[in-house]
Amino acid sequence: MDPDTFEALANGTDGAKMLAEVLMVNRTITIIDIRTNRFDAGGVRALGNSLRFNQGVTEVELNTNKAGGEGAEAFFCALQTIRTIQKLALRRYDITSSSARMLVDALKVNKTLTELRLQVNFLRDGGTQQLAEALKVNNILTTLKFYYNFIGSEGMKAIAEALKVNRKLTSIHILWSRTDESGIVALAEALKLNNLIFHY
Repeated sequence: MDPDTFEALANGTDGAKMLAEVLMVNRTITIIDIRTNRFDAGGVRALGNSLRFNQGVTEVELNTNKAGGEGAEAFFCALQTIRTIQKLALRRYDITSSSARMLVDALKVNKTLTELRLQVNFLRDGGTQQLAEALKVNNILTTLKFYYNFIGSEGMKAIAEALKVNRKLTSIHILWSRTDESGIVALAEALKLNNLIFHY
């Protein structure tokens, strides 16, 4: 294992709490890869709280865990004050439009996160509209991946409006949406004003 990377070998809440204790004192680990573990909301909350004090971790992979919406909200709450994470992956994390509100609050104040991966969640139009709200004021994020989120026309139009004012994003992935022609037209108009790389 790379000495700068921690790959969680222990599943479940005990594994998450063990990792949290390590991160409270360790200053050399920079990447945490804990995909496909059975961390519950309590374990993720402990992890998030420890990262508030850790000064070394810059990348976190939490894909396909079992914490659900409650776990996502707990981590997003911590993200508001975490100062070092630059890349965060939450693929298949059961993020819904309701838990997206905490993510929006975090993105409005976080000053370090440059890449966010939210593929295969359940943002739908409601969560996407909230995310678009954050993109209007966030000037740190450069890469956003959130395909397979059941985004319809209203969500796509909201993203289009955000892209008219956001000049920091350089790459955005919204493949396999459920928008109709009106959403595509709105997006096309926004991209005339923005030079980012768009993946649809």
